[in-house]
Amino acid sequence: MDSQAHKLGRAASAALIAASVGAAGCGPLAAKVFDAPPPPPLEQVETAAPGAPVAPPPAPAAAPAPAPTLPVAAPAADELLAFLAGWRDAWAGRDVAAYLQHYHPGFKGQTVSPAQWRSARQRIIGRAGQIELVLGQPEIRREGSDRAWLTFEQRYRSQALRDDGIKQLQLRKVDGRWLIEQEVFTPRQR
Repeated sequence: MDSQAHKLGRAASAALIAASVGAAGCGPLAAKVFDAPPPPPLEQVETAAPGAPVAPPPAPAAAPAPAPTLPVAAPAADELLAFLAGWRDAWAGRDVAAYLQHYHPGFKGQTVSPAQWRSARQRIIGRAGQIELVLGQPEIRREGSDRAWLTFEQRYRSQALRDDGIKQLQLRKVDGRWLIEQEVFTPRQR
């Protein structure tokens, strides 16, 4: 992909995310579980290694020009990709304790308190039965050395729920560990 097409693809992705964050709706259960804050301005952008299929972005709407960006160093990207794989494996494996360790202690989703969110996640994951969780290749955006946004396609299947869409995780590095600080899921239009 040439540089101009790559920039247009990123601009389209940014427009999709910006539009979907404000207008996103989740299923009744997901709306109670996930935060939906707007992403902060970002300083650095990297698209992870090509290979895994990811849905093409929709036709770009009138979007502001993206801010100048710098690539993320490979070791930082590898660390974030390892975090994402651990989160996915814990969730799909229904290892609730490991799954919850990926979240900031103050994360509360759409609930009243972090304790209520954690209790709800334990109950939901515990009742899910077998979970199939497939993630597309993430786009990694860094904001300084201790914050990052991971945006990727997510396909979730369990006995109770089927969801396809775009997931966005805002991570913050706390005491040397990446933790999910905010989470946004935008269902695919059917």
